[in-house]
Amino acid sequence: MKVFVLGRSASGKTPMAQRLAAALGLAHVPASAWVRARFPGADRRGDGTPATRQAFVEAITRFSTVELARDPFVCLDHLAAHHDLTACVIEGVRNPFDFVHLFDPRTDAVVTLAHGNTALTATGFEAGLDVIDAYLAWLDGCGLAGAGPRLRYTFGAFRRGDAGAEPGDTLDDALDDAIATLAPVVAAAAATAAAPTPTPARVHAPIPPLRCHVRTEYLYGMDPARVGTYTPCTAFVVSSYPGEAPTFQLLLGDGAVFSYVPPSALVDPARLGADADLELADLVYFDCPDEQLVVHRHAALDGEVLAYFKRPDRWVAGRYLFTIEWWTGNHLAHAVALASGQYAVLPHHKLKFGSGHAAGFEPYKKIRKVWKVGRGPDDAA
Repeated sequence: MKVFVLGRSASGKTPMAQRLAAALGLAHVPASAWVRARFPGADRRGDGTPATRQAFVEAITRFSTVELARDPFVCLDHLAAHHDLTACVIEGVRNPFDFVHLFDPRTDAVVTLAHGNTALTATGFEAGLDVIDAYLAWLDGCGLAGAGPRLRYTFGAFRRGDAGAEPGDTLDDALDDAIATLAPVVAAAAATAAAPTPTPARVHAPIPPLRCHVRTEYLYGMDPARVGTYTPCTAFVVSSYPGEAPTFQLLLGDGAVFSYVPPSALVDPARLGADADLELADLVYFDCPDEQLVVHRHAALDGEVLAYFKRPDRWVAGRYLFTIEWWTGNHLAHAVALASGQYAVLPHHKLKFGSGHAAGFEPYKKIRKVWKVGRGPDDAA
């Protein structure tokens, strides 16, 4: 499902969308990226005063209107080329044409923001938000709206610590409420999303599409000049080369496909912090034992996990993605998205599944006994 964050200029859309995407584990998609990439010159918001900000908004609006008149699909084409729009937070749609093409009334959610103390004057283009609002009301009135929540927040201050901020009347409060409302809805949508049918494979096996980012240097021969930048991608295959770490095949926004990308190259930039320092030897517990594998996604394991990493002696929260099984040797490992913004492939005994668990393991022992009854199906009386 998609979550749309709508609002006029200076309504808090960007911080809401960024923080909401990070909390929900979704990609952040700025709908205005296409026009900012084309707008001549640097970002001309000047000294940040209302007057210069107003001038910038009006200038970039005039530019975008000319571009849209030339090609009504320019925004939609940019989004399709640069993002996987299956599950994401889309920020800043104002054009009803774009919204109708992007919005799925059966599943998608909408968060509408209004800052009561903004000093900016709405542009004529922003009247498109009223058209979008009327369209959503029409869907509701006709019984065509689905289960996706429609949330609306009006607030007087952005942060709880701002001068004059009233309790419950801030963007921070709106964010907390939006997360509490949307988190179970997004989790349920992810749990019911179609997963590949588990089929034994040789070397390469399809996985549930994983929208993430790749460290850009991996795409350019480990060019050190590109360290610290990240490229959106979708991991769609896991590869098992015997004696080597599991790797992924990636689809980039420009249509390029990369193979043999290690888990240490994948990140969620919105979550990266100082603790995102785990190396490949930490993130992957063992090399692939052989080339015969199958991928499952177990509903019972879906949700939160706690992962333990021995070398740094560290527990990291995360989210279960899928399970890789090398069935000929009775080996398996689970792919998890870590709260630190990294991805790991770990066995049972380095994970605790579910929420609310304390760090630490009971001193359980591995079952090593072989269980047999001494007869096959044709031998039974």
